[in-house]
Amino acid sequence: MTSKIFQTFCATTAILFSSTAIAQDATDPVGVITLNVQPGSDAALSAPLHRAADFSGVVSVVDSSSVITVGGTPGWNVDTFASSHYLFVNNGDMEGAFAVVSANSADSVTLSFVSENLNLGQVGGLNVGDRISLIPFWTLGTLYPEDSVPDGTRILLYDRTVVGVNLSSAQSFTYFTGFGWFAGANPGENHPIYPDESYLIRAPASEGIEIALTGSVNVSDFRLALDSVDPGTTQDIRLTSSLPVPVELGSIFGEDGVTDGDRVLFFDNALSGVNKSSSTSAVYFAGFGWFAGATDMNEYMIQPGKGFIYRKNGTNPADVVARVGSPVSE
Repeated sequence: MTSKIFQTFCATTAILFSSTAIAQDATDPVGVITLNVQPGSDAALSAPLHRAADFSGVVSVVDSSSVITVGGTPGWNVDTFASSHYLFVNNGDMEGAFAVVSANSADSVTLSFVSENLNLGQVGGLNVGDRISLIPFWTLGTLYPEDSVPDGTRILLYDRTVVGVNLSSAQSFTYFTGFGWFAGANPGENHPIYPDESYLIRAPASEGIEIALTGSVNVSDFRLALDSVDPGTTQDIRLTSSLPVPVELGSIFGEDGVTDGDRVLFFDNALSGVNKSSSTSAVYFAGFGWFAGATDMNEYMIQPGKGFIYRKNGTNPADVVARVGSPVSE
């Protein structure tokens, strides 16, 4: 039976592929999300839909702490997926986690870990029999292809390894009509966007932007790892819900690992301006949940395709893992 959240998705988002059953080897349902950026303004955005997987299969051997072999004989060309794809875990203890494919052979992949280690072969980690997919990263060039944004549009990206709060962007790319994305003289067309990160897009003063984000709907749960870069120091982490439908704050960040003083900051993309402060902020109180002053925020709806900041309190030592339920379920 189709879940209620998927019914909401169908009602609010254009469905380009209709799926009556979600099987292991079925094509994921596909949709489109439309977002807007005001002229001369920033918008905190993300990619709520992923690109179609180029391979789906099962782990047959855990070769080392960073290498797995898949079942069958896929016969890949060497390094076909290197740096351009990520491995996504479809089930098992690590369902929803991802890692960058740094190299591949004819039937194995070498992984590098971004938000968390997949603990290959260990209890609670990725193991033989787990299903995985190899998915191409969204890049600046595929997420915002030629002529989809006006000349002078900027993308600001943030480094999850930098300590602290109110962090400046680590990289900035500008779109030049007829040429593409650049950071200075360096091309940015192939710069990857991680599936759990959000970013700022800045429209030129002359015109706003209407963005149609098209892609596949994740049929597995998604996993958000909230790591402290420097234990004891409060840390900002720019995230996305990964969902193409609204989802309640309290349903993502519940009691597991969340502690007093953790905060989530949301931004109003309908407001004009750059370097905007958050429009809404919710603080976590153990035993009660999320509040903005006296206002209960547990049912606050995180909107699809919009980025937010999770501000992990310096007194929170936990390796927080938040699980985001798929909008498609049996």
